[in-house]
Amino acid sequence: MKELEDEVTELKDLVKKMSTGTSDYGKVQYQKRGVREIGVNTHMEGSTKYLSVYFRIKTRPIPDSWSATVFKTTKIINHSHKEKSHSSHESEITYNAANPAYGLAKYMTFTTLSNAANGYIKDDSILVEVHFTIYPNQ
Repeated sequence: MKELEDEVTELKDLVKKMSTGTSDYGKVQYQKRGVREIGVNTHMEGSTKYLSVYFRIKTRPIPDSWSATVFKTTKIINHSHKEKSHSSHESEITYNAANPAYGLAKYMTFTTLSNAANGYIKDDSILVEVHFTIYPNQ
């Protein structure tokens, strides 16, 4: 339970850093221990700031012969109206030594994310769900 509480605190700090621009190099990542990580970053294009979400294979080096197909859904939960949560469905993404990461650089604008009427921020935090299934290729 303590580990889960620490993760919630980490995510709250992440949102604060991202919204105030105090993160190092404009990027903040939430990492889960193990062979994979979910990166939550900021991305600027012109004057528009975006929330970016990535899924990465952390194991290094990745053998040239290894590959896996990943099916995933990424969702930012609307705390006010769950049915209005923002989702993206991505399927059949092949991860390998040449392609160890994939994500969406422009997942959502910070204007949309920070608009209180949209219900994405509650108690200075956002809830990002990533559901994935990994199928190692033969």
